[in-house]
Amino acid sequence: MGVTAADGRPDDRQADKAREQAQSRKRVVRQVRDARDRLTSTTGTKRSFEYELMRVFAQNKRSAGIAVALIAIATGWVAGWATNPALGAAAGVIILVAHGFCMLMARSFLKVAPDKADLASWRLRFVIAEVMLGLAWVLAFIVVMRTEVAEASNFLLVGMLIVVAVSAMIGSTLPAAVFASSLPVAGTVIAYFLLLHGMQGAVLGAMALGTLVFFAIISARLYQTNLATIEARAEKDALIGELETAKTNSDEARRNAEMANIAKSQFLAQMAMNCARR
Repeated sequence: MGVTAADGRPDDRQADKAREQAQSRKRVVRQVRDARDRLTSTTGTKRSFEYELMRVFAQNKRSAGIAVALIAIATGWVAGWATNPALGAAAGVIILVAHGFCMLMARSFLKVAPDKADLASWRLRFVIAEVMLGLAWVLAFIVVMRTEVAEASNFLLVGMLIVVAVSAMIGSTLPAAVFASSLPVAGTVIAYFLLLHGMQGAVLGAMALGTLVFFAIISARLYQTNLATIEARAEKDALIGELETAKTNSDEARRNAEMANIAKSQFLAQMAMNCARR
């Protein structure tokens, strides 16, 4: 028994050493994969995470398509009521066209396979599409600015608030798109308010600027939350995969041990039969 125990200890140490080496190799492979993903990423995050964030943005854009279209129609109607119906209708149509282009970009991205998507190129396309949408909103607001209606300032402030809020909520996973669509609108409205004489223009400009800063902070917080959620999900999936692999290895080792025990039992039975015959 002592010899068997003594013989077993080196085997246990070798098994433990082999497991440690296997775990070390897994850690090295994971670190190399993460480093490669960060090097090929355009934002410093893992490529898989970056793709997931852009996919969520495209899905949000597609889901909010009807709501944004209704806002565009309402904006065109108000612009036409305040100035000229033809100008208002033209502004509404331009917003709808720009919005349709953004929707087309989102649908096209969702059809691309994750491993074949050029994320840097798609990010640039989304930003360009959002800039076009922001400029379309600016055009509608400029139509309202040309009128002498007393409610024009209130409409501009509320309209900017709606546009910035919608952009921040939809594009929370793609901050560059949020700024691309919000800054043209906010900059135009703030400049218009600051050009007004008296305290009213300064107050409205400060309110508009505060609204922009507030939703920029909200968008950044939402981005960090979405990124943390995706990272936690990836870690959970990796842990589940490691557990399944460990279970498979354990089952294989158990089957090998059972086969070894059967072979040993057969060998001992054969030896006993040979001894009995002698």
